[in-house]
Amino acid sequence: TLGPDCNRNGVPDDCDIRDATSPDDDGNGIPDECDCCDSSEPRDLKIPDSVGGNPLTTVTTNRTLILQAGGDPTCTRQAIRVIFKNLAPPYDLWNGQPMWVGEPVLTSEKGSTPIPTEGFANKYWAELVCDAATPGSFGRCRDDWASFGDLHIYHEGIMPGSQYEIQVVDCTVQACIDDASAYSTPLQLSTSAFGDTVRDCAKTLCSPPEGPPINVVDILATLAAFASAADAPRKARVDIEPRNLDRAINVADALQVIRAFAGLPYPFAPSCPAGPCPCP
Repeated sequence: TLGPDCNRNGVPDDCDIRDATSPDDDGNGIPDECDCCDSSEPRDLKIPDSVGGNPLTTVTTNRTLILQAGGDPTCTRQAIRVIFKNLAPPYDLWNGQPMWVGEPVLTSEKGSTPIPTEGFANKYWAELVCDAATPGSFGRCRDDWASFGDLHIYHEGIMPGSQYEIQVVDCTVQACIDDASAYSTPLQLSTSAFGDTVRDCAKTLCSPPEGPPINVVDILATLAAFASAADAPRKARVDIEPRNLDRAINVADALQVIRAFAGLPYPFAPSCPAGPCPCP
């Protein structure tokens, strides 16, 4: 019986080591190119709470997850996995589904457009993808995650009132991706209730939402982002529609907050309501 072949070169690992085609400097019986690096836990975005005097509070949004990842000195390429832990109905049929953070795209903070625009700050957004973080697929398996700063992760499965688990893993070889012990400590993130975008915007950096009821402040914050007002919350905090986010704020986003204010339910349903979704 052939033994493990972590580097998938058609030769068992112990033969690679015996024949010196793969080094094993630490003597652990695994070719050094297959040793998984230690990935650090992703970091969530925290801002000062302008209301309660709390020094830092995690920012929650309706439709995005905001985090920083990567930069581990012993790692060359890493991938970021997001698991749908506890989605609100009707998306709860996707619970347990893993997805991967895809190619980061520079997105303008100007409310009406995602296209980088002179005079406005830019942030990196990345959509979740189904494909596993195959070694060599640069969109998901990268050495530069830390360079993007705050990553704004989106997908129709990132929805209000839900919980997610995010981990980083060495993706230089498939053996690490397949090894549950190679993943970082998970970061647990939640999204806020439908329409709950901010708590207060009396000071710069609107404080994170604190839960229902939805009120006029939430509506005004969304309109401020649409108008690209200087004191508006960042775009990711108020972008609610369409089902697959367009990375732009418009009247339709404000109307969704008004719907939430009126007590109406979240309007979107899964694009594939039956079968293996969102990934085969």
